[in-house]
Amino acid sequence: MPFLTRNPSHYISALQEETTEPLHIGLILGEEGAGANVEVRTASAAAMSADDSSWRELASAMQNTSRSIRCIWLRSDGEVDDTAFRGLGQGLVGVVTVESLVLEGHGIGADELACLREYLEKNNTLRGIKFARTHLDAHSSMLVNDFFSGNPNLRVVDLTANPWVDDETIRRVLGAIMRNNGCRLETLNILENQDGNIDSEVLISEGGVDFIAFFLSRSGKFGDEGIKCIAAGLIANTSIRRIDIGMAEGLTDIGGLAILRVVQGRDESWSSKTTSNHTLQSVHIKKNAGKSMSESVIAKLQSITNIDPHQTLQSKAWEYINNNINDLSSINCDVKLGPYLLAFVSSRGGLDSLFSLLRSRKNAPENFTNHPSPDKIRLTQIMEKISRENEVLKALIKSERRHRSHMRMRASTIKDEGANVQDHEEVEQCERKTIARCLLLPLFKICETCKFLIGLLKEI
Repeated sequence: MPFLTRNPSHYISALQEETTEPLHIGLILGEEGAGANVEVRTASAAAMSADDSSWRELASAMQNTSRSIRCIWLRSDGEVDDTAFRGLGQGLVGVVTVESLVLEGHGIGADELACLREYLEKNNTLRGIKFARTHLDAHSSMLVNDFFSGNPNLRVVDLTANPWVDDETIRRVLGAIMRNNGCRLETLNILENQDGNIDSEVLISEGGVDFIAFFLSRSGKFGDEGIKCIAAGLIANTSIRRIDIGMAEGLTDIGGLAILRVVQGRDESWSSKTTSNHTLQSVHIKKNAGKSMSESVIAKLQSITNIDPHQTLQSKAWEYINNNINDLSSINCDVKLGPYLLAFVSSRGGLDSLFSLLRSRKNAPENFTNHPSPDKIRLTQIMEKISRENEVLKALIKSERRHRSHMRMRASTIKDEGANVQDHEEVEQCERKTIARCLLLPLFKICETCKFLIGLLKEI
């Protein structure tokens, strides 16, 4: 919890500092109720109060600061000055340096959320929001629906001990988050009323729990049946890491074991281990005066795991393999995955476990010993690629050969046609010569006759 003060000007100088250290801002709005435990400066109430301008100055400083604001904590257990609160809300519009927002106290209800509505609607950087002992109910939750449905970076939603939260409130809040396709919620706290000053009637029924389970499968009167509903929802959930159920009546080991079966597996089979929930890390359930879970079950729920989902899956897989090292036929390991299984067993259990796996006839060791090494697989892939490229080149060469053969045939045809034309021209020339001789022969005979007659005349 940060330092809380009624005077917002205390944080203005800190916001103007040039530093990368994150800042926590804690503000008290209105009059405190009786018995409130507040960390404030030892000064008079008059000195701690602030006028409207101080709230506007604080909002302006947050607009212009380069520091990261880790958390803004707003508390009110009495009447709130809506004018100042509205000024703060309007000034916060556009602030992107705030990481989380906490609203605490019975003085925060629909009117106060209306003052913050524009800021929340336009904000998509808040990673967490908490309502603690507020007047959040079905009506006021409608004012923040746009925030829950539009912020893709939301990771934490905490509805701790809000006495007016009922089924309808749960449906509206979680329904808005389900419409937020980019949201990957990691922490969901829905605690029952823990405030002794207010009627302790639980307003979340099993119908509300069913909706919570439906929400979990997509992204209280918490008795054993309700816990079973949540457990059913956790089977398909891949983002929730922590759940805080709080103190509820009717919880026994039956409900706790239902959740443990979800994260540990329904039984000891391989399929049960690998399809169980790997992301849930803890479920906090407090004891009460009535029926309750045993200490051992509560301890197991609160410390399910402290590692990431991938490592959790590996741990479950190794636990099964180590317990069934002599017969892993139920795994149905594909031949190509054999080397990876051997490497996993060797890294987890050493050479002894590796030899135990290979010695067993039930593990079909030929699948592992006859399978090519990773280097051979890599080279085989390269050779297959080269072979495919060679097939393409062969097809191109065949196509080129066909093209060249066609061109040669065409050239030969053209050459033959040229030779035929030349022979035809020679024949025509011979015919012309013959015709010419035939035409000149009569003239030659006439000349010879004339010469003969002239010779005779000369002799006479």
